[in-house]
Amino acid sequence: MTGPKRTRTIQRVRSTTDRADLFHVGVERLLEHSTVHGLSHVSTAATKLGRITWFCLLLAGIAGFFTNLSFIIDRYLTRPVLTSYISEYEGFIWPDITLCNAMAPYSLHLHGRIPKWQALRNQASAFAQKLNSSLFASIDSQDQNEIAIQALMYSTLSPPEYGVGEPEEFIQFVATDVGYQGIILTVEISGNMTHLNPPLKKYFHTQVLQKRYNVPCYTLQLRHSLTAVQSNQVNSIGLGVKFNVESYRIINSSYASPYIDLFISHPGHAPHDDPIEMLPGYTLSLSLRMSRLRREPARLSCRTDFYTTEVFDPDLVTKRRVNGSATFCHRIVSQHLYLNSCHCYSPFLPYPVVYNHKLFSKMAILCFNMSRFSVAQINRNADCMLRIYERYQLSSVYNSVPEARACEQFRKPLCDDVEYKLSDIRRTAMVELWSNSYNEARIAFLTSSFQNLFSSDIPPEQLVSWLDSDTKDDNTKDNDSMPKILKYMRDNFGLLSVNRKSELGELVREELEYPLSELMSDVGGLMGLWIGISVIGLFEIVELCGFAIMTAVAWLVDLCRLPTVCVIFERASANCETRRMPDTRCMKTNFREQPQQSLLWKHRILGRRASERHLSEPEGCEVHMTKFDRINPGEPNNFAIDHNSSPFVHPETSSQQLTLVSQNATVPSSTQISFSIVSTPHCTAESCETNYQSEDDCVDEQ
Repeated sequence: MTGPKRTRTIQRVRSTTDRADLFHVGVERLLEHSTVHGLSHVSTAATKLGRITWFCLLLAGIAGFFTNLSFIIDRYLTRPVLTSYISEYEGFIWPDITLCNAMAPYSLHLHGRIPKWQALRNQASAFAQKLNSSLFASIDSQDQNEIAIQALMYSTLSPPEYGVGEPEEFIQFVATDVGYQGIILTVEISGNMTHLNPPLKKYFHTQVLQKRYNVPCYTLQLRHSLTAVQSNQVNSIGLGVKFNVESYRIINSSYASPYIDLFISHPGHAPHDDPIEMLPGYTLSLSLRMSRLRREPARLSCRTDFYTTEVFDPDLVTKRRVNGSATFCHRIVSQHLYLNSCHCYSPFLPYPVVYNHKLFSKMAILCFNMSRFSVAQINRNADCMLRIYERYQLSSVYNSVPEARACEQFRKPLCDDVEYKLSDIRRTAMVELWSNSYNEARIAFLTSSFQNLFSSDIPPEQLVSWLDSDTKDDNTKDNDSMPKILKYMRDNFGLLSVNRKSELGELVREELEYPLSELMSDVGGLMGLWIGISVIGLFEIVELCGFAIMTAVAWLVDLCRLPTVCVIFERASANCETRRMPDTRCMKTNFREQPQQSLLWKHRILGRRASERHLSEPEGCEVHMTKFDRINPGEPNNFAIDHNSSPFVHPETSSQQLTLVSQNATVPSSTQISFSIVSTPHCTAESCETNYQSEDDCVDEQ
């Protein structure tokens, strides 16, 4: 190697730097260039009073912002809605009309069924004496014997033999009003009631409803029997209903009143609303208005699906798919619990189809069927049902069944629901049946109506005796048959008239009055009004927070690392040769072991990476120039280095002119090292620095 000899000093110090100063400079830079007006004014104010004033204004703006923000958030969380009405939205869809005669579910007075019923009742009474009455006492302790008899009879009888599925025994006629077509003859003729052609089985289907016992009911579905065009033309429906009082007296049911229950339900849904009672001798009139309600899910939790299952009809063979409510779902789940343990159907609940069962997928077998089970078997079935009832009687135990918990979701309203609003409900007495005065025309009308309505319900000999009586005398006291006819019709006949209010249904739609987009707009307005923040300002605040987090993380990392001081003497050019000391070495020191002490002199330029150290020596090594001190571990130390700063000079650029600076420092460690560093602009301008990537590089270089 030719040229003057020179010595190059390379030092690398890994230590915790002055993070507070770095953070201070970074924050000042962000504040000075911030678009948040309050922050920039606080940062650039010329006087302390100005800074305090602007800072107070900024705090007041922040307080006003958060106060108003709480108000608008509270309004948003309440989910207010706007309800809009569209009067003519879609065509009217006729609902299902269900009639249920719980007082006399079977027409016993027809086709010689009374002797069969009496024999069946005698058999059930004998069985009931031998049964354990605990199950029936759980239903009604005062009427447990009658409940046992009725349950045995309803479980054993053959539905086809007792007229189940024959609506003609219950419904006298069905008529529809399709409006008046063509030229008008008189103002009285405003409609045209047309009787539907028999058989009525085309328009009705039977289904099981729970009235303590399972009873057959009849449901009118126009959508299954008429075309869409014909159904849209129907303005009103009229039904003539028989009450079968003779059967009621024979059945002598202890729980049912002599009324007929009317249900209005969605098409294809099992009835679940409270019924409307029909009275004999009266006309029940009501009007319907169809309304589609579309709820806002954000305001109130709603559902979009139905509970759907397949059940057996009252004949226990025909299957039908129905939609039901949460109550209907719980009844189905309860029936499955009885089925799984007792292997038969409870006669008090609906009959679901069990497809994975060889027998129950084809027909329903009731637990109290006297023709299928013996007394001992029926007793076992009753005990099993009582045991299951007592096991799941507590709601906590019953709700542990997953299917039972799943039923609760159907208590939520539908997001898109169709409602039939009932209005103008009135019961009007049929005057012709309640008047006590007669004339020839009225007598002729009553006798013909009586014959048309009840000729199949009254025994022929009794009917002939009533009709062959002297009815020519207009005087009431001389006519013996007319009071009987009137009383029979008052007790056994009623009319139902269902009208639609409009040909088109209305739409009720819920919309959020205060949606999320409006909330964001209001928040942006509050930010601009109170604290002068825009979207750009938000990102500046995010940047400031990120800068603070990164500074804290870096400080923690430096706090956990062991710093290293590496002092190496190398020979450079010949004219700069320096005396190499025998005890030159790299030392690992822990700067955190010593308390922070003052530094004799330090010169820091912030913004430079602390890992870069620029150390040099003058080009000429004359005798009068400062040499490196001898490293003497035993020499006393007069100064200690600040462990939060670097003891080295950091030039801003490699070409910056610096004066010769001498720095004496003491590195605190287990073995104290005292050294001097000489920095001159000549050596700094040259490439006289070495960056070490690890501590091993430092040791190898030594």
